[in-house]
Amino acid sequence: MKRLMGMHATREDEIDRMLRAGMLVDLHQAFKQGVRASVEEYSLKKIEAFYGFERETPLEKSRSAMRYVEHRLELGWGYEQMPEEIREVMEGYNREDCVSTARLGEWLEVQRKALVHGGTEVPRFVDREEAPSEELDERQRRVRALVERLIDGIPADPEARTTEQQAQWLLAQLEDWHRREDKAAYWEGYRLADLDDADLLEDRAGLAGLKFLKRLRVERKIPVDGYSFEKQETEARAEKELYSKGEKFGEVVEIDPVGRTVAIKKTKKTAEMHPTAVYVWDRPLSVKEHAEALFRIGEWVAANGIEAAGRYRAGRDLLLRKRPRLVEGETLRPRSGENPKGTACRIATALNDSVFAIQGPPGAGKTFTGARMICELVKQGKKIGVTALSHKVIRKLLEEVVDASKEVEQSGVHPMQRSDDEAWTEDIAIARKNEEAWEALASGKANIVGGTSWMWSPEAAFAAVDVLFIDEAGQMGLADVLAVSQAANSLVLIGDPQQLERPLRGSHPDGAEKSALEHLLGGHKTIPPDMGFLLPRTWRLHPKICDFTSELFYEGRLQSEALTHSRVLEGHPWLKGAGLWFVPVEHEGNRNSSAAEVELVARIVKGLLRPEVNWFSSAGRQRRLKVEDILIVAPYNAQVADLSARLPKMKIGTVDKFQGQEEAVVIYSMTTSSPEDAPRGMEFLYSLNRLNVATSRAKTAVIVVGNPRLFEPECRSPRQMQLANALCRYREMAVVKHAAAI
Repeated sequence: MKRLMGMHATREDEIDRMLRAGMLVDLHQAFKQGVRASVEEYSLKKIEAFYGFERETPLEKSRSAMRYVEHRLELGWGYEQMPEEIREVMEGYNREDCVSTARLGEWLEVQRKALVHGGTEVPRFVDREEAPSEELDERQRRVRALVERLIDGIPADPEARTTEQQAQWLLAQLEDWHRREDKAAYWEGYRLADLDDADLLEDRAGLAGLKFLKRLRVERKIPVDGYSFEKQETEARAEKELYSKGEKFGEVVEIDPVGRTVAIKKTKKTAEMHPTAVYVWDRPLSVKEHAEALFRIGEWVAANGIEAAGRYRAGRDLLLRKRPRLVEGETLRPRSGENPKGTACRIATALNDSVFAIQGPPGAGKTFTGARMICELVKQGKKIGVTALSHKVIRKLLEEVVDASKEVEQSGVHPMQRSDDEAWTEDIAIARKNEEAWEALASGKANIVGGTSWMWSPEAAFAAVDVLFIDEAGQMGLADVLAVSQAANSLVLIGDPQQLERPLRGSHPDGAEKSALEHLLGGHKTIPPDMGFLLPRTWRLHPKICDFTSELFYEGRLQSEALTHSRVLEGHPWLKGAGLWFVPVEHEGNRNSSAAEVELVARIVKGLLRPEVNWFSSAGRQRRLKVEDILIVAPYNAQVADLSARLPKMKIGTVDKFQGQEEAVVIYSMTTSSPEDAPRGMEFLYSLNRLNVATSRAKTAVIVVGNPRLFEPECRSPRQMQLANALCRYREMAVVKHAAAI
């Protein structure tokens, strides 16, 4: 119901009130936790015998009808109408599911009554407050009225809409984007608060089996306590807040997944509490300014139209997916003899109240290019803004700007960062408040200012800069980019949607769930040449790795720079030169850790670190391969912990940890025994984005270690075929080396 509500942006208040009040009861959970039954699994159909429900629709017929409908949903209906026979079977199947669930509820009530009669106390759920705050209710009335104005006269059928109508419809759906995201986060908080210790042990947000070890220290009367925990997949990381039963318990100071210990800074209230399980929950931050920025843009469009000249032109161009508007007859096409940096700088300086996107594949130098574009714009007297999802990413781009200006001895470059934590340096000033940063821009004290979306979305930041650079725009949501667009005349989006995505918490109408770059790509893997610029050459990947990366993820448009051809290994018994390798290893029943793969990876590392193994970083430059030249990647934290225990000196982590990094050799331990064993399903283990990031960290060699059964998944949809195809293509292009020979 939550997913459908978000996808269709309808009945949101009604569903929200139902969930606030706790009206919905999970009968499956009640049965599973309250009844011990003689069945193989506690699915609805398996337990129907206990309450005497018999189905009229044959199971084989219902399965056949479901396959028919699922295939059409995946592949599209075209002009085909659903056959009446299929419709009747599906309606009958769904109706029987509903009736059976009702019968289960009645049966459980009978069992409860018998227990109460026998003297057992079985408490019922206590009603919660269902009404939202008055402030929230008032804002929703405003948003609802604006949405009605924006979609008035726009056809409900997407196929019947013009480009302008589609853009205006999408703007209407983005108006409540932040509330949908926050709502999903609060619902997740309620869900986690209701889980017991056993459930939190299985949930990635949980940290269970906690045992108090000792008080480590006291900081300003707040204790930092040490705990041990059971082996598990957990999202707990340093600086993450921990909760227990809906109340904040403390913050992770440090966590050791190998030794399975954690240091937690408590609160005054929880100083003497020692729960046996806690959980990570990201409490939503205030996004009132973001929502108000979208509202201002929506009101202007409702009054003037999506295409009219005037305010918010760059943001509206983004919604319309318009080609960059350039001055003086400039074009996006590279000139004869022009390098990618030159092309990007020329286009950036020709932007005319528009949006320009640069897609930077692995090692293509998107930060390098972005910094040089900024320096070129500063030469022209432009004021520049920089934003991204994190202060770390912003800082990296600002530091690259400083380096770029020093390379060419360019004066007049004055960067500043709005941050509460970053330190002043000789080259980058710091503003502790938004007002300081805005004043620095207005006075000329700074001409390049970096800050998160909280700095660029307030109305006071309107038109504060000439050009706003949005780094990692493949991760920043379209709604957030539109909110910050009001701060600039033109936008430059830098990123790559083919690498790691920013996970969404809520569900949204079609198109509103995308990142800004995904929206511009319009379903393509790479940005069309008439819409933006793909950096075409990688300075990282050897051609044998680049061939795989380019074919699978970049439509064959990525090539290696000449200097990468010399990056090879020498002196290893079976890793000859450069490229892709696959080492098969058989194991059974492994889900998120595999001892067999840990030992095999250790043997591979031992072979790589022999004295005779040399790495050529470029032509004529060779040295012995070192520990720091190897990255070891695994999809699951449990496997990372086991690998770290076995190989304590190596750089080991999940894909998320290593985005943006590079080394000579990457070893990827797939861990899971079979597709059926994979935690979080095929969508996670076979993720195209994660496979791209994992394999493209390597300059010279990629070694995938895994069970051969991972190449034989039983795909039930075109999407699953697409996921499996990438991994299978890797094996086709890789050299297979059997474990017994290592």
